[in-house]
Amino acid sequence: MTGIYFVLYSFLIYSFLFLYVFTSYMSYKWWGSKFEKYSQFIHGFILGLGGVIAISLIVILGLKNVDDGRFALITLATLFYGPVAGSMSFLVILCLLLMLKRAYIFLYIILGITLILNTTFMKRFFDRRKSTYTYVTILFIAAVNNILAVIVSIFISPEYGQVVESQRHFILIFIQFVLLVMLLSSVIKKEKANDGYISALLLSKSDLEAQNEEIRALYEEMAATEEALQANYDELFEYRWKLEESEKRYSRVITASEEGFFDYYPVTKVWFVSDRFCNIFGFEAEESNIVTNSFFNRLGEKGAKISACFDSPKAWQEKNRFSEEIQILCKDEIYRWAQINAIAERDEIGRLMRITGSLLDINQRKIEQEKVEFYAFHDPVTGFLNEDYFVEAILHHSGKSLVILYVAIYDFRRFAMIYGSKIADIIQYQLGIYIHEIFDKAITYSHIRSGVFGVLLNDEAETIEYIRTNIKELENLYKQDLFIGNYNINISLMFPYCINNKDLSIEEVMEHIEVTYEHCNDKKITYKLQGFSSVYFKNKSYIKQVSNYLFKAISEELFTVMYQPQFEEGRIIGVEALARLSHPTMGFIPPDVFIPIAEELGIIHEIDQLIINESCQMIANLNRTRGWTLKLSVNLSFLDLISEQIIKNFIGIGERYGLNKGLLSFEITETAISKYIEGLHSSLKMISEAGIKIELDDFGTGYSSLKYLGELPVEVIKIDKAFVATIEASPKMKGLVQLMIDVGHLLNLTVVAEGIENIEQFRILESLNCNRYQGYYFSKPLSEPDLIQFAEDNLNHDVKK
Repeated sequence: MTGIYFVLYSFLIYSFLFLYVFTSYMSYKWWGSKFEKYSQFIHGFILGLGGVIAISLIVILGLKNVDDGRFALITLATLFYGPVAGSMSFLVILCLLLMLKRAYIFLYIILGITLILNTTFMKRFFDRRKSTYTYVTILFIAAVNNILAVIVSIFISPEYGQVVESQRHFILIFIQFVLLVMLLSSVIKKEKANDGYISALLLSKSDLEAQNEEIRALYEEMAATEEALQANYDELFEYRWKLEESEKRYSRVITASEEGFFDYYPVTKVWFVSDRFCNIFGFEAEESNIVTNSFFNRLGEKGAKISACFDSPKAWQEKNRFSEEIQILCKDEIYRWAQINAIAERDEIGRLMRITGSLLDINQRKIEQEKVEFYAFHDPVTGFLNEDYFVEAILHHSGKSLVILYVAIYDFRRFAMIYGSKIADIIQYQLGIYIHEIFDKAITYSHIRSGVFGVLLNDEAETIEYIRTNIKELENLYKQDLFIGNYNINISLMFPYCINNKDLSIEEVMEHIEVTYEHCNDKKITYKLQGFSSVYFKNKSYIKQVSNYLFKAISEELFTVMYQPQFEEGRIIGVEALARLSHPTMGFIPPDVFIPIAEELGIIHEIDQLIINESCQMIANLNRTRGWTLKLSVNLSFLDLISEQIIKNFIGIGERYGLNKGLLSFEITETAISKYIEGLHSSLKMISEAGIKIELDDFGTGYSSLKYLGELPVEVIKIDKAFVATIEASPKMKGLVQLMIDVGHLLNLTVVAEGIENIEQFRILESLNCNRYQGYYFSKPLSEPDLIQFAEDNLNHDVKK
């Protein structure tokens, strides 16, 4: 009965095993195709897992002496799926046996390897004979493996209980093993059939998928075609939109443009014109027929030329476009400037087929252009022709011998600074009118620059005499003072000239007249015709060197201060500060040379400030250290006096050194008082209120300042050395000096005589009750050390008798 139970139990357990194996394998077939390259591993793992389940059931149920069928599974996996599958199932079962810590593991390993090798060998044996795996073949392989397992078991472990049991029930075990293999084979063969069915299904599926791919490709192709059609449609739509936008833009441009557009067809005489085209002529758009019908009659002087271009291809010559500035007759019967631009289209034989163009209103531009051209050759203030026109006139007549004459106001820059630009402009304009009326034979005349007019005449025999006659006439006009507003103005005119002998360039001609003008201005040559001389170039070079050196002298403080003592009642009571300048190569530069140049360059303020600062510092130090009360007199330019800010700076210097309490005096020339009195009132008042005395230098050389002595805050007058030099020989000069001294005393002024060179002059002046004395008879101008020594030696002694 034991054998029967053995078979029944084994069969029952393996029924569950077969069901599991079959279910797992079929599941694999449905979802495991993607793992086809690993099929031996997967089949072996599934069969091995079935063996693990069988062994686990036997252990759980506590059944003994029941064959678990592990070797049958290994044989089956190797036979149907290959040695890899058999080895995989063997390894899975072996892992379980190791976990259960079963004995005889070595036996199991040997048996497993033996069965796998034997099955593989026999499978290849039958494959070479083209034998299919029939039940007879499977039975034969199962029987051989069973017998081989028993033999190996007996040989390796004869004491193992299961081996003993196998010997006792060999027949039953053999039958059970065979039944097991046969049953498993049946299952697997069934699975093989199903596998073929599944393969057929999968093949059908593949065909369907291929057809589906073809349909999808066709669909995609149709979709791409649809997209292409849609893209073409979009492109056409965009092109249409762009075309419409272009037409709108073109319409807006034409509407917004300042130009009027036209299209003319010469063959049919048909016009197409824009609204602006009509507006330029002064007509409304509805009146376009009037404009087109009378177009060629409204083109002014160039009408015939434009008409020819619109009618005849010959007028175009080889060009297909033209542009002209024309005058058009507008609706209000006024001609206005316009610019016409046109382009022609011709047929194959050269006939005019179409003329397209525009008309632009340039009337305002032409007016502005005429203004620009006017101002390019006219002075913007006076309206007279300017220097550029004068030069062009000389060049235009360069083939002739010409006389270039300047009519210039002497010292005009100083005049303008005193009286202001408005008065200066009035004087210039008046002079220009006189030149226009008097020089009626002149080729032309121009306003060269401020205060200078140029007159161009032909060089003929009587030209110089003609000029002299006109100079006399101008002198008669200006010999009396001019009254403009509240001003009583006196001006002098200069008349430098040069002759263009046709061999000189325009640059040389202008240089000749300019150096002649500068010579007249420097030497104050007025109301006399002064011709060019090459000597003037040397003077100009010298002046240019001095001018350049003055800037360096100011920046490096190269000026020196000399002090000429002044005496009163036999004692030295003060000094006059004198500026001196020396050049490394030119040597000593006289003050009457560099001072006018500095005034012309506008840098006299810097020089005067240097002299005032240095002399005030020196006198203040002497008075403080030696207890003296020396006075200081400093010369100021009239340019200093017309600037209140400069006067404030000078007053500040005197205040800083404590000399503004009767010890500091500013000298101004009588010429400045007589010519520019109107502009000096406020500055003189400011100086006087600061405690600085005002001295009138060179008294007697002017002719209109005497009346101002009672009005201006002058405290000292200095008789010019020109009177002192002849006081001995001329009783009239002595009487004149006596008169000046008496006038000074009557006005409560201190009188100083300068330029005393001998004792006779001093005795006469002393007898005339002159207050102070200055000159080489007492002392030449001294440097600072010499002055200190001179003052110490002579301060307490009477002057020479």
